[in-house]
Amino acid sequence: MDPLSGISIACNAIQLFEVAFKLASGAVSIYHSTDGMAAGTLCIESVASHVLQLSDEILVDKKAPAQLSKLAKQSKMVATDLLAVLHHLKSKRQSKLGSFKAALQTLWNEKRIQEFLNDIQRLQSLIMTAAQFIMMSQQSDLYQEMQAITRINREFCATFHNDLLELRTDIIWSLERLASVVPSAATGMAIDGADQMPPSQPLRNEDEVMAGLDHLSASLAQLQQDIDTTKRVEPSHIRTLHWAFERQLQGAHDKVRLHFREWLETGSGVFWIRGKAGSGKSTLMKYLCDHSRTADCLRIWATAQGRDSVVVGKYFFWNPGSPLQKFLEGLLRSLVFDILRLCPQSLVNVGVTLRQRRTEILEAEEELWTLDLLWEIIEDTISENQSTCFCFFIDGLDEFSGDNEDLIDAVRKLCSHENTKVCASSRPWAEFVSEFGEDDTRLLKLEDFNSRDIKEYVHHKLLANAAFKRLAANDATVLGLVEEVAVRSSGVFLWVHLVVRSLLEGAKYADTTQFLWKRLEAFPRDLDGFFSHMLDTIPQIYHAKTVMAIRATLAATASLPAAVYYFMNAAEEDERYSLLSEWNDMTPDLVVRLVEDTALRLDGWTKGLLEVVHYSRDKSPTYDFSKVEFLHRTVRDFLFESKSAHAMLGQNANLAMEVPELMCHGLLAYVKRHNDGRKETEARAAVMHALYHASFVTNILRRMHSLHPVLDQVGCRLYGPGWTERWTNTVAMCMLAAEYGLDDYIAAMVSRDPAILRQRTDLYSTMLATALVPRQKRQEHRISSDARLITARYLIAMGGSMSRNPGTLETFLRSLGPGISGDEAIFEMLCLLTTAGADLGVRYGESVFRDEIENLFPRQKALKLLSLEVSKIS
Repeated sequence: MDPLSGISIACNAIQLFEVAFKLASGAVSIYHSTDGMAAGTLCIESVASHVLQLSDEILVDKKAPAQLSKLAKQSKMVATDLLAVLHHLKSKRQSKLGSFKAALQTLWNEKRIQEFLNDIQRLQSLIMTAAQFIMMSQQSDLYQEMQAITRINREFCATFHNDLLELRTDIIWSLERLASVVPSAATGMAIDGADQMPPSQPLRNEDEVMAGLDHLSASLAQLQQDIDTTKRVEPSHIRTLHWAFERQLQGAHDKVRLHFREWLETGSGVFWIRGKAGSGKSTLMKYLCDHSRTADCLRIWATAQGRDSVVVGKYFFWNPGSPLQKFLEGLLRSLVFDILRLCPQSLVNVGVTLRQRRTEILEAEEELWTLDLLWEIIEDTISENQSTCFCFFIDGLDEFSGDNEDLIDAVRKLCSHENTKVCASSRPWAEFVSEFGEDDTRLLKLEDFNSRDIKEYVHHKLLANAAFKRLAANDATVLGLVEEVAVRSSGVFLWVHLVVRSLLEGAKYADTTQFLWKRLEAFPRDLDGFFSHMLDTIPQIYHAKTVMAIRATLAATASLPAAVYYFMNAAEEDERYSLLSEWNDMTPDLVVRLVEDTALRLDGWTKGLLEVVHYSRDKSPTYDFSKVEFLHRTVRDFLFESKSAHAMLGQNANLAMEVPELMCHGLLAYVKRHNDGRKETEARAAVMHALYHASFVTNILRRMHSLHPVLDQVGCRLYGPGWTERWTNTVAMCMLAAEYGLDDYIAAMVSRDPAILRQRTDLYSTMLATALVPRQKRQEHRISSDARLITARYLIAMGGSMSRNPGTLETFLRSLGPGISGDEAIFEMLCLLTTAGADLGVRYGESVFRDEIENLFPRQKALKLLSLEVSKIS
């Protein structure tokens, strides 16, 4: 039997047990009653009919277990008897329940009823144990099938992730329901075949566990859906990177020792792969994570330690991505997900941890998966799985956004157990060199070993081209380009890729050998020089489009679909475009044309610095998963650091609108042509992006007012057409506007519908609480302290008060973390909130905030804040 069919049968069994137990229990009550009355007997006909229906469904299912079919037959017989009694009484117009009792006693005796109840309990226990084993055992068919679905989902960016989570939640819910159908049932009862199953574990906390894991999984799914960095890694050439598992390689003069394989088999601590920007670190890390030899070597390590299994976790930092891709939280969430996926036996203990913290989390209105909780789960799971070894691959330490010392401490912590170790990669920054670069036996300098890879890559790419191959057949000296490219590359694979692209372009135009050498000589010797050259060659007529596209990509908190750029361009040429667009899906042919046109335009506007990447299963153009991204992460670094790039992007580009406003228009048009309810996740994300970028539109009255119709139509996607006619929708939109700092739009909505102030007298106070503690909790859309200060001033000026929401200040302080004392806007905010009724006596860590003020701020500021509280009281 396939596993999902098994669960389907179990769910039917659950329903049968429930109604059959009600039926038998009702019969018992009637049998023993003195007057024929019993609670629920008036609906016994309905229950009996339901039993018949469920019994028939199980009996026709040839895959149903024999014991379940037997119970279905018994249940059907009992239900048939009871319905026959009811039919007999109805035909004689006997309505007294006493007659029903008399008739029942002629058909059944107490022993028969009790035997039926025992059968229900026994089968309930069997299904309970079997279903629990199916769900919790990683050896089970269902577990493997669900894992296969998950892998396919990740690999192909499938859109059924939420359906998978709902399936898993439904199964857990059914198991919970099964456990509660017959409270007296013995769940540990011996059953046929049970000796092959592991001991049953209590499920009373499983709903909390799965709710938490679903939240974690959904966060990771969004991370993977936005931009899965491993997918941007250039696939290694089929003949390259094998050297990583060798114990020594031939160098320029002598053989060079490699230590990676030795570290996998016997080493500990951190193995550091260092390399220049663009040298192929991520490519190598992905290769090592996925290669079967890595798993084989780690098994040798585990066996030598007397342990049974190995868990491999991996994470790729990516600075241009969403917050989960560049902060510590993303790393820990990913590792927790990998660990619990491969150690499902630890789920029960995780449930206990969640239950212990549940009240605290709800009272504090905190995010469930805090850093402390994630660390606690990782530490506890590693400690309790002493028969397992854990190896974590962490790519791109230099892509981390935060204090690098915090990241180094996290890596140290992951290695603090005897059964854990870490392989990490980064550029050779001073702090990483100091921490990880002193032990040569745990170090690999990528540029020292990839020259052979580069030569093979160049040789293969050039000779795979028919035009170049013909040229080489007539002039063998052209092959000298292979050696020269490798020498000039300095180990930077991205530079090699770009040079090869230029050489192949020359071959397409029938360049001679001499001219191909001239191409190589003219090519900039480093990446920054190449990027500068690309910007310099953009035609002047495209400069405004270049500025629009690059600024939008730099401003975006996650990669945006190519369709958004198409619509931005349309809005730049016609301001009414997005407002007049239709609310319907684009045809597939139109989507393909739109994406392909956008790719061509970006190539002309940016000379390849921006490109369209297809994340669909077959790598074809799609509306949602054809994304615009930089050629390489080093392009973003160059644009931020290069003076020439600043000069070009900072110039007045004569755009019809500011770039944030254009992004709002582009996102609105994207949402309007995305009317498929099955893709609600992508559409809602686009709506939130539009609100976020609206907050960056310069506060010029004309420009802000021109944005209001765009935001009104964004509201249509959230609340439906005509949403402004319902005050509840207006209030909801006001809350979002407060969260994103859209003061001018709040004023416009209240002016349009002043009655909402009568419906919600606390409107401005509630908006103030929302502005301080965002409900959406989208980390990538957090507004700056300065912007929040402006919003708070406006809301307080309009009558907002902190006294209506006394818990808001405590939650706000907790959300600030350790950076509270160094932010001038935060200090001004605290002064403002104090005058608006905030109580400084709230909890702050293990102390009271009022008592910590002098430790957090300079004396003059502390006295000012404390005096404001005193003056407020007086």
